[in-house]
Amino acid sequence: MTHRSLNILTMMGLMLAVGMLVDNAIVVLEAIYRRHEKGEAQRAAAAAGTREVAMAVIASTATSVIVFAPIVLTKNTEITLWLSEVGLTISVTLIFSLLICLTVVPLLVARLRKSDSRGEFAFLGWLRRQYLRLLAWTALRHRRATLAILAGLVVLTAIMATIAGFKPSDMDEGGGVKRDHVSFWVEYTDNTNLYRVEEYVATVEDFLIPRKSDYGVDAVYTFYDDNFSAFRLFFPPGSEPNEEQISALRDSLRAQLPVLPGLRYRFRDDEDVGQGAQLVSVTLFGEDTDLLGEIAREVVRRLGLIEGMHDVDTNRESGRDEVRVVLDRELAGRYGVSPRELSQVLGLTFRGVPLRKFQGAEREIDLGIVLEPSDRRNLENLARLPVAYQAGRPVLLGQVARFELGRGPTQIARERQQTAITVSAAYEGEDFDEAMEAVRDVMNALALPAGYSWSEGERLRRVEEQQNDMLLNILLALVCVYIVMAVLFESLLHPLVIMLCIPFAMLGVIWTLIASRTPFNLFAMIGMVILIGIVVNNGIVLMDRIGQLRRQGLTREAAILAGCRDRFRPILMTAGTTVLGLAPLALGKATVADGYYFPLARAVMGGLTASTLLTLIVLPTFMIVAEDLAARARATWAWGQGRGPLPWRVR
Repeated sequence: MTHRSLNILTMMGLMLAVGMLVDNAIVVLEAIYRRHEKGEAQRAAAAAGTREVAMAVIASTATSVIVFAPIVLTKNTEITLWLSEVGLTISVTLIFSLLICLTVVPLLVARLRKSDSRGEFAFLGWLRRQYLRLLAWTALRHRRATLAILAGLVVLTAIMATIAGFKPSDMDEGGGVKRDHVSFWVEYTDNTNLYRVEEYVATVEDFLIPRKSDYGVDAVYTFYDDNFSAFRLFFPPGSEPNEEQISALRDSLRAQLPVLPGLRYRFRDDEDVGQGAQLVSVTLFGEDTDLLGEIAREVVRRLGLIEGMHDVDTNRESGRDEVRVVLDRELAGRYGVSPRELSQVLGLTFRGVPLRKFQGAEREIDLGIVLEPSDRRNLENLARLPVAYQAGRPVLLGQVARFELGRGPTQIARERQQTAITVSAAYEGEDFDEAMEAVRDVMNALALPAGYSWSEGERLRRVEEQQNDMLLNILLALVCVYIVMAVLFESLLHPLVIMLCIPFAMLGVIWTLIASRTPFNLFAMIGMVILIGIVVNNGIVLMDRIGQLRRQGLTREAAILAGCRDRFRPILMTAGTTVLGLAPLALGKATVADGYYFPLARAVMGGLTASTLLTLIVLPTFMIVAEDLAARARATWAWGQGRGPLPWRVR
């Protein structure tokens, strides 16, 4: 229906949904089982149990699905590409799971289940009793102490995150990307041809290949053309070198590679950024290319003084030898030669002029006119090139122009309608943020002429845009989840209480990623978005049951204890199946697009585990506090209108 294929992203969505698929069925089946334990008939228990939890499982599925709506509706980015494919797969599977749990599951239970009951495990009964004791202490008797302990946990988490340097990063930074090689490339400072480049490459290969075992690599791959060559040193299959090993290998190569005239080695390969190095880049803008080049060279010099900066260079090539044809406008005007005519003649000489295609018997043949190479081999021949005719006599190029030898860039980049030069470097230090502050200080200290400016490089802008897009998606997901719960519960207060499950999950994400030394990258952020729709499910199931019991006449405190007792088992079961279903992804080294996606699984596992525990213990406390505050707010309003008692007398 959607014209999509079963690709690696949809497969990842299926793997993520494995543990979630049975959640709705567990809630329905547990409600039926609990009623049957109390003595209800098999069919009656199936019908009543399904009705009891129908609204809760519908709301849970809706929140799990709705978090992906902002992804589909916002602009297409790297994040939306991932989440739209994964989210569609998860959403479809959960919707069908909901339909089955509300129809097929109760039908099968009513028809097939035996009528005898063995009761619950002794350990589960003991665990429930201990939980209810803890709940009575936290929610009913010591709410202030509970909130104080929770606040202390938040502060402790913030301190640990600061100490560990926990922060969002690019997917390529840290250990979130699979790297099986180290690259470097060669910049040729002199004019070269394919034969000379081949000689250079052979010399470097003769140096590297006998030393493969010394460097700990398994193979050497080389690519080259007439003015470029690149080398890749591949590690043995299954090996996972750390950042220190990568940096040590780079340092060894820098010190030991043979010094050859006319070339420079560069180790700042974007594909290797993140394995012991992070890319730093700034872009300069201006009108005059030569002046901008001088400024770029000064920036290169200053950035090279920053500790940890390596391979500082610009994207403007050092230039190749060229011949400049400088028109003498006075002589050209005397002979009637315009710059346009001169440009056309030179274009015909070196590029040629395409003609109409010749239609052959089997295919079309491209035709064109170009000067013979022998006629444009030296400056004497070019000087005798006719560029115009005056009084029937040819006007030669050497009569109206002079030739200058020099070096010039092979390309000129333009951005924002200005010439742009990017200066980049590989940072191999400890504190990337401190290095970036040093870079900004260097750039701000430059006395740039009027009309010239600078900005942070494309990679840093992309990382910032990536993080901003993710924050926007998270905010929209929160709004969507709240709206869905407010509509289904017909309440504005209780959905806010349930939304507190989300901060609980974020605490678990931070502790899990820090403890497992997992990078907080794009995949971990995707896991956080998925968590928003998952972690509220426990709160929905719990609050829905408490609301049912209160409508049946129980007091608030009694309804909380009874509701938490009834939902203790299904909440543990649903969280357990989801966490265990993600365990292979969290412990494995599977990749997609060269990126490990274990950060996603670990983020979901840690967040869901923490949210489950804190939801069972702290959510009832928040519910009581929120209702008391709401009651006092209403009483204050009524007292202000002269229609009620003093607000502090309201309980």
